[in-house]
Amino acid sequence: MTTGSRPRFSVRVGLSEAPEHDGTFEGVPRHLLVPLQEWVDDALRYQGRPLDDEARAVCLRLRISPGCQGGLSLSSSTFLPLLTKTVDAQLLDVVDEVLRTPTLGE
Repeated sequence: MTTGSRPRFSVRVGLSEAPEHDGTFEGVPRHLLVPLQEWVDDALRYQGRPLDDEARAVCLRLRISPGCQGGLSLSSSTFLPLLTKTVDAQLLDVVDEVLRTPTLGE
């Protein structure tokens, strides 16, 4: 048996109105954007150091380009910031890809 979601305390006691939308969301809701970006950053680090090869592989699989200009070479540390700055559906793709990467899910 399932029950409906419990209203927030402030709604139950009449201090505030029920939120307009308290269910599923399209894309990434504003209140989850930074926590998800931080999670991606944490998941692609080991003992504080970026997992450069894994970040590069995620970028390649998702076709996220570092936008190299003028033939400059890319440092491996270029890829993690690209992933942690994604938003909306692309951030969900990054989270999904990180979750499916065996070495990162351990």
